Amino acid sequence: MEKICLNNKKNINNHLIINSHSSDEKIPKFQILMNFFEPIKDFFIKVSMKRRQIVYLETEDSIYSYLIKNGVVRLSRTLMDGRRQIMDFGFPGDLLGYNYDVDQKYSIESITKVIIYKIPRKNLISYIKKDNNMIFFMHKLTIIDLEYSYNNIIRLKNQSALERIVTFLIEIQQRWALSYGKISNTVLLPMPRQDIADYLGLSFETVSRMINKLQNENHIFIIKNGIQIRDINFFNKYNLIFKY
Repeated sequence: MEKICLNNKKNINNHLIINSHSSDEKIPKFQILMNFFEPIKDFFIKVSMKRRQIVYLETEDSIYSYLIKNGVVRLSRTLMDGRRQIMDFGFPGDLLGYNYDVDQKYSIESITKVIIYKIPRKNLISYIKKDNNMIFFMHKLTIIDLEYSYNNIIRLKNQSALERIVTFLIEIQQRWALSYGKISNTVLLPMPRQDIADYLGLSFETVSRMINKLQNENHIFIIKNGIQIRDINFFNKYNLIFKY
């Protein structure tokens, strides 16, 4: 396993940033975090879960942070009228619930089979506070998470249904690239289309119609649990316009 030097900020940046136009391989995000958290790995609790199991409920006390090794989860919040709002999705290498002294405002549920490391927040936060480079590293992770949130706000306020689907596919492609260390034109979509619809503020029927439209126009090819990008120039155009 390749080790990453904590005292090199440029090194941290190089390993975390994936250029969607580059075929260069990077270190998978999970491996990066495990290298950084080596001094506290004895506190980690490994948990394997089946599909559709609750990892954490928003009503529970926030005792742990969660590092995803394998699989995909959904982050959701229950609204006042009882409806569920999909907030985000978690991919391999994502660290969930690492905010300083702030309760998590969402539930976490497995979409696929997952392996997750539960990290006691008190140990994680104590470790982070002792090292300025760790603070910088966690700051970088926070910026990446905020960019996903900002991008989705732009989607919901300014984009057409087709634009929402295209930019969502670009985002998921890039998140898998961070997880696996290499960009791929095969984009796995393990989440149900209803989850995608809830996340994008669309109906299930609209999501299905837009995905079929992209296939009919030969921009993508629908495969089991995902799509293959056929028209790279088409997606690059959206990538440049919306800066994903």
